[in-house]
Amino acid sequence: MSAEIVYDSRGKIYLAQKYPWLIASFFGLIHGLGFASVLKEIGLSPNDIVPSLLFFNLGVEIGQLLFIGILLVLFFLIEKFLRLSLNAYRLLLAYMIGSVAVFWFLQRVLVV
Repeated sequence: MSAEIVYDSRGKIYLAQKYPWLIASFFGLIHGLGFASVLKEIGLSPNDIVPSLLFFNLGVEIGQLLFIGILLVLFFLIEKFLRLSLNAYRLLLAYMIGSVAVFWFLQRVLVV
């Protein structure tokens, strides 16, 4: 996602802009299958897998909404009181997110 913010700043069209449903479906499927396989490995009965996935997903969605809500309030306060435009450091945030993602990727690849 951070790379797409950089592409957008350069006027390039990116994959998630063209096919957002494809990206969301792919990542949702991968995460759901990974979580379902973990539930199966820990010994949950087949009857418990669906409710476990449902409540896990609901918890994730609620957490995301809370996180986004907090960020929106924070960005509003930054813009209102510091008179800074959020577009001024959009690229900085993108590079920070990308750096963390690369760190986590390398950490998992090199440890495993």
